[in-house]
Amino acid sequence: MKELNIEEQCQYLGIGCSSYYYKKRDKKAILGWIQGVMIELPFYRYRKIYEVLKEVIEVTKKKKKGDDYK
Repeated sequence: MKELNIEEQCQYLGIGCSSYYYKKRDKKAILGWIQGVMIELPFYRYRKIYEVLKEVIEVTKKKKKGDDYK
């Protein structure tokens, strides 16, 4: 019997490969961390908090509508 690779397994199950590689994050822990930063460093605004958070975990910014038309 042939061993299926990840792409073939996902196709067989009818799911996308991105679903296979998806990592669920603990939103409460992330929000708690952000609140901790806001308490300790109240002069940090969302851009600075994003930069710090980006170093700790992999995060992406949501694109605003029209950002891809530059």
